[in-house]
Amino acid sequence: MFDILLAEDNMVNQKLAVKILEKYGLTVGIAGDDGLTVDAFKARVQQGRQFDTILMDVSMPFLGGMEATFEHSKCFVVEFN
Repeated sequence: MFDILLAEDNMVNQKLAVKILEKYGLTVGIAGDDGLTVDAFKARVQQGRQFDTILMDVSMPFLGGMEATFEHSKCFVVEFN
């Protein structure tokens, strides 16, 4: 089973995406903004249980999806190098 983090700030899009993903048997966690996405990713790295995939909305209100993705990669490099 795949473990997915959905980074999406729009509630309608969250519900639709979760419904579609769960239909295929995927486990979905939701982060409602970019800051929560980075926090959820860092927590999972520290637990040794990384997400299989992160579906990132690139138009998020604070960091923006591209910046949040960069933060994810920094955490991963620091943790494993």
